[in-house]
Amino acid sequence: MVGFTFRSGVHLNCTIPFKENFKKVIEIHSEDLSYKFLERVFSSLENIGNIENTQTWENKKKVLWELDHIFQIPNANENQGIRNFYEKRILKACDEIEKANVKTGTAEIWQFYNDGFIIKFTEGVIGFDVIAGNGIWGWENKISGHLSSRLSDIMDVLCITHLHPDHFEEELAKALIAKGKQVILPDAIKVLEGAYSVSAGSRTKLQLSNGELVLLTHIGTHVYDPEKKIPLSY
Repeated sequence: MVGFTFRSGVHLNCTIPFKENFKKVIEIHSEDLSYKFLERVFSSLENIGNIENTQTWENKKKVLWELDHIFQIPNANENQGIRNFYEKRILKACDEIEKANVKTGTAEIWQFYNDGFIIKFTEGVIGFDVIAGNGIWGWENKISGHLSSRLSDIMDVLCITHLHPDHFEEELAKALIAKGKQVILPDAIKVLEGAYSVSAGSRTKLQLSNGELVLLTHIGTHVYDPEKKIPLSY
C-alpha cells in the first residue's frame, strides 16, 4: 500500500510503509505550478528585504534554499514555467537598474544567476560576466532575444573574465558592440571583432553614459580550480 499527500500544490509525498523507516518524496512540477512556486519564493525574498543582521540572513537563507531546491530537480531546464520566470526576473532587474538613483561616490550592485554582476555608478553602468542565459543549462536558443537587447541597452560597458558559457555569451557581447559600446576581453582570449583587448596590470579608460571611469585589471583565480588562473579579473 502506498499513501500520497499533496503539499502546497507542488510536492507529492509518497510514503512506502512496507520498508521500515523509508520515505520517498516525489516532486511534481507542472509549468504553471513551478511558476507560481517561484513567484511565492521571490515574494518572500522581497518581504525580507536587505540583509541587516544575522536573523535577517537566516530568514533569507531558508527562502533561498527553496529557490535552489526547484532548480536542482532533474530536467528542470525543460520547464517552460521556470524559463518564463527567469526571463521575468532578468527584465525586472533591468528596470531596477535603469531607475536606480545612485549617489555620487557610491555604487549599487545587482548579481545575476550565472555569477554575473551589473554595477551602477553615477557615471554609468558596467557589467561583469553578464549573459542572457542562452549558453547555460541546456537553454541554447530557448531564451528570448529580447533579453540580450534589453541588457545591452542598460550597460555602457561589458567586461568578460573568461570564455566559459556561464560568463561569456557572444550574442550579448555583439549586441553591445553593435550599439557602439565597449566590450572588454583579456588579450589572451580576444575572440570578437570590435572588442577591446586588455592585459593584466593595465589601466583602461571606460567611456560611460555620464562620465569616465578607469578599469584596473589583475590575474584571477578560478573558484573551482584554484590552481588554474583565469586571464583577468577586474
